[in-house]
Amino acid sequence: MQGRPLDLAEPDGQLLTWMFDRSVQTIARIPFLGAGLSPEQKDINEKIKLYDTMCALRRPADEVTLPAVDAVLSAERAELIAGLKAANPPSILSPSEQCTLFGRLSGLLSAATGAYTMRAKHHNVPVYEAESRHDWDALLHHFYSHDTEIISPYVMLEQSIHYPRNDLADNLVLAEDPDSKQKIVDALWLRYSNASALCQAALQSAGRLDDSAYNLAQSAVNQANAMQGIFRQSYLKDPDALKKLVTVRSDSEPRMASAMRFSLCRFPEKSYSPTSE
Repeated sequence: MQGRPLDLAEPDGQLLTWMFDRSVQTIARIPFLGAGLSPEQKDINEKIKLYDTMCALRRPADEVTLPAVDAVLSAERAELIAGLKAANPPSILSPSEQCTLFGRLSGLLSAATGAYTMRAKHHNVPVYEAESRHDWDALLHHFYSHDTEIISPYVMLEQSIHYPRNDLADNLVLAEDPDSKQKIVDALWLRYSNASALCQAALQSAGRLDDSAYNLAQSAVNQANAMQGIFRQSYLKDPDALKKLVTVRSDSEPRMASAMRFSLCRFPEKSYSPTSE
C-alpha cells in the first residue's frame, strides 16, 4: 500500500481509493500515550491491546513437557522446544489452548512444515494449488477450534463473498441538489481531517518508541496528509467533479470474489468492550 503513489483521481482505482470511497482511513498501529486521550484514541488502544493478546507467543507451563509425536516429526518437535527456550515468552498457554495443542501436536507440526507437499515432491508427484492447500486447511480445521471440538465449525472453504457497496457513490448519486452534495463532501473532509489528526497524535506517541514504530507513524501521517491535500485541492469545492470520478470508478469495481478460506472470528464473552461507537 505504501509503495504505490496515491492518486484519488485514478479511474480504475487502487486499494487506497477503494477504501477512500468507503470512508476507511489507515492509521499507524501505534498505541496512544499520555493522559487525556480522546474516546477514539482509547478505542484504538483497546483494539491494539486485544490484537497483541491474541497474537502473543505463548509457552507451556514450566512443569509441562511437550508430548511425544510421530517419529518422522521428532526433529520438528526438538526444533519447537529449542525455539520456545530461546524466545522464553512470558505468556503461558491457557488450559484450553494447551489441551488443544498437546492433543494434536503431530498434526500441527505436520501441517506447519508442509509435510504433505514435501512428501509429494519427494516422490516426484506434481503438486498443484489445490493439493498444496491440504496442510493449511488442516491447520484451520483442527486448530481454529475449542478443545472440545474435533473439527472447527467456523471454517468455510471456497466461499463467494460480496464486496461492500461504494457508499460514497451511492450517496452522491442520491443527492439531488447542490447543497446535499456539498454536505456529503464536507462530512468527508471532516472525517479525513480527524483521521489526519489521529495520525499526528500517533506520531507524537511514536517518538517515545523505537525507530520502526516512528517510521510507521510517519508513513501514516504522510499518507493522510497527501490524501487530505489532494481532496482539498480537487474536490472540496467541486462536489460534481467528485461525483463524476467516484461513479465512474464504482461502475468498474468488482461486486463479488471467491475466497479459498473464510474463517469466522469468535471472541469470548466480555473480552472486548469498545469505549466508543
